[in-house]
Amino acid sequence: MPISSTNRKAGPFHGDGIVDTLPFEFKVFNDTELLVIKADALGAESTLVLTTDYTVTLNSDQEVDPGGEVVLVAPLPLLESVVVTSDLPELQPIDITNQGGFYPAVMNQALDRLTILTQQLRVDVGRSAKLPITRTEDADALLADVVLLADNIASVLTVGGSIGSVNAVAAVAADVAAVAAALDDIAAALADLPSLAAKVSKAGDTMTGHLVAIAGATGSQVPRRSEVVGSTGDETIAGIKTFSSAPVVPASATGSHAVRADETVRNVGGAARFPTWTTAGRPATPADGDTGKNTDLDCNETWSAAYSAWIQEGLQSGAEAALAGTAFDFTGIPAWAAQATLEFYGLSTNGTSEPLFQLITSAAVTSGYAAASTGTSGTASSSRSSSAGVQLTSTAAANVLHGKLELKRSKASAFRWWISGEVQVVGQVGTMTLSGFIDLGADVLTGVRATTTGGANTFDAGTGVLSWRA
Repeated sequence: MPISSTNRKAGPFHGDGIVDTLPFEFKVFNDTELLVIKADALGAESTLVLTTDYTVTLNSDQEVDPGGEVVLVAPLPLLESVVVTSDLPELQPIDITNQGGFYPAVMNQALDRLTILTQQLRVDVGRSAKLPITRTEDADALLADVVLLADNIASVLTVGGSIGSVNAVAAVAADVAAVAAALDDIAAALADLPSLAAKVSKAGDTMTGHLVAIAGATGSQVPRRSEVVGSTGDETIAGIKTFSSAPVVPASATGSHAVRADETVRNVGGAARFPTWTTAGRPATPADGDTGKNTDLDCNETWSAAYSAWIQEGLQSGAEAALAGTAFDFTGIPAWAAQATLEFYGLSTNGTSEPLFQLITSAAVTSGYAAASTGTSGTASSSRSSSAGVQLTSTAAANVLHGKLELKRSKASAFRWWISGEVQVVGQVGTMTLSGFIDLGADVLTGVRATTTGGANTFDAGTGVLSWRA
């Protein structure tokens, strides 16, 4: 009989601690020609042994009904998997003699063996890396490069995790080269510093060299070792006895120019440059001529605890709110935010529809997601995938959930968002992990909606809080 199927592999069969029977539908001549491979939870593979690890029941007519069942001695554990294929030896056992019997069944069997061997090769080649047929690279050299990368994977991952820094260095490579080219000049300047220092001296209250004042936007700033050079009355200078040349003193209209002992300017007359702080937590620089906040003391007075937290932590959040209704929206994410987190506590619904989270722009986004969730409880596991949002694997109305949903904007586009998270079901052993991605097109993210699949069930308990950062 002909072999009409190209299939030569069954599985992978995923363990759940219960299943022990693995069916296959390809022809073999006897049970010793099967190859059963098991992968453990870490992906390490091993070959199972006939009678020790499994037995085989072949269908009685391999021509009409090819295949059979592999029965494991022990059920396959959770997180392990098994694949069944054939391992027919590369031999030709059929001997056709001169003037002997010539039976079609014998020829069919020989051709079937050749077909099975070809299919086994296809299974092996299908798992192999192949160069395009038009390429001229040496396969051995390519394999050597792959092995080299594998041997140095820790370094590769380190560089990949710091790709932002690598790109930043690459962007200033020309500047780095310019500095390197000027190293001899820098070294020469450093060598001259001791001789320059020897030329600067001060005896008593008399300056032996010229005082250089740097002109500012609204007048001249005159340095002094202690505190302030004041502009008072008829523009007389008090406290300094002798200058070898006359310093420039600003006119009265421009006020006093203070230079502290640490050489930082304290007050720069007319044009203020210290920022004020808005309720959104972001600095706003005053216009030229606004002198309302132009000293370090005035600036400190405007620096509240909330603004300090924004500068130091970069984190803002809305108020914690109680979940209610068939859908609840958490909003307030500003356009500049690059990360957002929704934390929820004690979430519960009044039905068996599974919780669903959707992003909000001008309205809730109900399609376009590539999202999935996987949950484990004891030795059992379940998973969900959805294009309508991030769907949890919790169906019981009595379930109470704690968790968080984290959103991170893609560096490639301001409208693409990566989604991740984790959820704990109260009273159960195991967790849910969440992952996903969505491209919002040209729409700006403003919030997150909590609802259920179908939108019919109501939230009867739980609170949530939405936070964001740049």
